[in-house]
Amino acid sequence: MTDHQQIEKQLIPRLRKLGFILFAFSAIAFAASFLPEAEEELAIDEAALIADFEEPPPLNMYLIAIIFASVGASCITIAWKKKNSLPNI
Repeated sequence: MTDHQQIEKQLIPRLRKLGFILFAFSAIAFAASFLPEAEEELAIDEAALIADFEEPPPLNMYLIAIIFASVGASCITIAWKKKNSLPNI
């Protein structure tokens, strides 16, 4: 087995673990989408704030969860394919 294959064999479990961690982040982001948004009460005049600044669009937690899940799935798939393609020495 070459050095490249040996290093790759050592890194495959880490890639798989990273995939599962990203799936956990996906579950957290999905659960966060069900939490109610906190409304801040400001003592300042809201009309003056709206005139000066526009609010950025809110983060879509479903989109973030899908991104985490797809990257995690690709990490697990790559690790699975690499593990099956390496020689068992």
